[in-house]
Amino acid sequence: MKEKCPLCDLEANYNFVEGDGNKRKKFNCPKCKMFVITDTAEGTLNTSMSEYKDEFSKACSELSDRYLMHIYVPPIETNIPLKAVPEERSHW
Repeated sequence: MKEKCPLCDLEANYNFVEGDGNKRKKFNCPKCKMFVITDTAEGTLNTSMSEYKDEFSKACSELSDRYLMHIYVPPIETNIPLKAVPEERSHW
């Protein structure tokens, strides 16, 4: 499937991560490379946290091909609105 990358707005391929009820998408973007994003993080980026887009796009694009970025909304007690953590692609 294709849609605009939530980080850079280029057209990107994506599929839903199996087994989680379509709560996460795995993108393969020509600019940002491969990353996984939760539905809540994607919604947050599209509304109130758009300043994270460039930062996360750059971080994703700089990862080696062994890794992808996992972008999500952490627990509220962390006081961090969005988090991006590199994870091995083999995990996904």
